[in-house]
Amino acid sequence: MPPATPSDPERTDPAGRAHSLRGASGLILLAQVAGNVGFFVAVLVLARTLDPHDRGVIAFVISVALILTRVFELGIGNATTVLVAQRGPERRSALTNAVLFSLGVAAFGSLLSVLLLGVADVGPALDRGILVVLAVGILGNALIDCGYSFLVGVGFLRPWTLVASVSPWLYATAAIVLAAAGELTVFRALLAWSLTHLAWGIAAISASAWRSGFGRPQLRLFRDALALGVRAWVGSLSRFLNFRLDQVILGLIATQATLGVYAVAVNLSEVALYVPGAVVTAAVPAIARVRPEDRPATTLAIYRPMLVVTAAIVVAGALIGTPLLPVVFGDAYSGSVTPYLWLLPGALGFVTTGVFSAALLTSRRPLLSSAGQLTSLVVGVALDFALIPTFGASGAAAAAAAAFCAGGTVAAVAFSRVSDVPLRELLPRRADVGAAVALVTGFAGALRSRAR
Repeated sequence: MPPATPSDPERTDPAGRAHSLRGASGLILLAQVAGNVGFFVAVLVLARTLDPHDRGVIAFVISVALILTRVFELGIGNATTVLVAQRGPERRSALTNAVLFSLGVAAFGSLLSVLLLGVADVGPALDRGILVVLAVGILGNALIDCGYSFLVGVGFLRPWTLVASVSPWLYATAAIVLAAAGELTVFRALLAWSLTHLAWGIAAISASAWRSGFGRPQLRLFRDALALGVRAWVGSLSRFLNFRLDQVILGLIATQATLGVYAVAVNLSEVALYVPGAVVTAAVPAIARVRPEDRPATTLAIYRPMLVVTAAIVVAGALIGTPLLPVVFGDAYSGSVTPYLWLLPGALGFVTTGVFSAALLTSRRPLLSSAGQLTSLVVGVALDFALIPTFGASGAAAAAAAAFCAGGTVAAVAFSRVSDVPLRELLPRRADVGAAVALVTGFAGALRSRAR
């Protein structure tokens, strides 16, 4: 059977699509696991070496860098993934357009960060050195997002797996060396983080160029990407802000020590999102390549087993993570246990929102695909301001979990209406338990084969 082309969507059977999805998801998962273990080691070193106040400052600056990158990205990343998956002959120009736009995003985001944090003195006091480091971090993250979006769209995930697996360990190694030498400070930790992300971004762009090369910039193609991206941007931005904005709000209206405690809870709870996050990412091109009439069935075949897997991960996380958290991070972070438990159920809303938003986006319903993410953002921000003043880190965690579940509900209803699929069809069946086991087994096999 010839490979699919933009004019000839994939005609593989469901088992073939599931195998392809597991392969792509497995590579993404391998990168996430290896990379996040590196980040986890770095976070552990920071928690063991710095007090919660300094840990909070680091969390605040990193959150600002990531948020500013996404705010001005305007959905071009998601649009690039969809367009390069569907328009093979225009991939070179799409890559050039995306890189040029990313450089502009970095420049504008860096300027705004200086104006807000340096001139207007918003948030904790930051010296000029940290502001420069912040600008470097914004540039690195803009390039990472650009390269990642392109590589996911073309299905060229092996180099991404290598780069994303190794880069975070550079940060972890720097943190370990600095801590062992007694030289780990807020500035040096942030410098290591920024330089690591810059190297990561350059490597991602290099892998993209190696895959297809650069082409001439095309204004028409950029307009197409912008038209699709801006309509989906509300959703992609909302999705990202749901992970980071609460830390910024907590840093502004509570103490930096409280933010440090919450940041540790977030770091550990994100382990529950590794598998769902990998599947959600791989779902976009997987759903985009099938015939329109097959997309609802494909979406349900992805979602129902993943909901089973995610529920099992949440239960296991509660049983294992609760006693280990204060042991691993130290008694100074024992207050992170309750926020951690509040955060875990949000994984169910996360996977629901992610899969159905991907289905709506690939069905050319970008505005509707944003509904779930936007709901999560609005509910989360409202609950943050309502709960954080009284409950601190636990209030922020409860707000985050409730926000994800609210967004998942809205995304599920939107998918049901557009696809004419009854809501009861979204509930897992007995067969989905077997599919979930097969999915996890496929992940394990993929991880073993890729790790060799």
